[in-house]
Amino acid sequence: MICIGYHCEGWDHLILHTMLCRLLDRGEDFAVPQVIRVEHCLNVDEVLSLSAKALKKFYYQLRSLAVVLAVDNDGREDLRKTGNLQDLNHPRHWAHEGGHHGCCKQCRLTGMAETTREHLHMTGFVPGPQWPVVITVPVEAIETWLLIARGLSREGSNADLDAERRPGGSRLKMDFWGEPFATRAVVEEQALPLIRSLDDIHGIASYSRSFQLLVDQVDSLRDRIEASEELLKKSYL
Repeated sequence: MICIGYHCEGWDHLILHTMLCRLLDRGEDFAVPQVIRVEHCLNVDEVLSLSAKALKKFYYQLRSLAVVLAVDNDGREDLRKTGNLQDLNHPRHWAHEGGHHGCCKQCRLTGMAETTREHLHMTGFVPGPQWPVVITVPVEAIETWLLIARGLSREGSNADLDAERRPGGSRLKMDFWGEPFATRAVVEEQALPLIRSLDDIHGIASYSRSFQLLVDQVDSLRDRIEASEELLKKSYL
C-alpha cells in the first residue's frame, strides 16, 4: 500500500489530500492518506518536536511516498480594519526579508524538516535528503483556502476572495463551516466536493500567497514524488 503521510489538525488531512492530488493531476486513490494528528492548542516548539517524530515514523515505519506537514498560521489581526500587511505576532513567510525568521512557522518547520531528513536513511528506500516533504502553513487557517475556493465557485461571493486578510480562530471557521468545529462528515460533505468542483484549483493561489507557496513546493517536488512512487512500486513486486 502506497501512502502519503499527513501531520496536521483534525480532519485537515482529507482537505490537504484532495488538494494535493488535484495539484499533482492524480486521482485521490493513487495513494492512501495516513494521518498523525497534532492538537490545535500546542505551541510552535511542541509542534516542531512532534513533527520531527512524525517524520521519522512516516519514513521508517510507514515508508510514506511523501509527507505533508501542516499547521495554521493563526494570526488574529483583522487586516481589513488595520491595513497592516500581517499580524506581527504571527508573521507571514512572504512578508519578511532575508533568510530564516525565528517567529515564522514556515521557516521553522522547513528548517526542522531539513535537519531531520539529513539523518534518515534506510536500505531500499529514498535517501532522507531526497525524500519529498511539503511544508504548508495556511494563512491564517485552512478555512481561508476553502473560503477562497467557495468565492471562486458559483455559491460564493467576492467577500470570500478576501479571506486571507481575515483573522484566524473560531470566527473564520464559522464563516465557512457555520460551526466552530467540523466533523469528518461535515468535511466530506462541504469541503471535498467544493475542491473537486473547481475548474482550476490553482485559482486559489491568485488570492492566497500561502496557497501559492504550496503550489510552488508541489511543482518543485513533482519529480521526487514520482521517483519515490516508482521505488515503492518496485519494492512491492
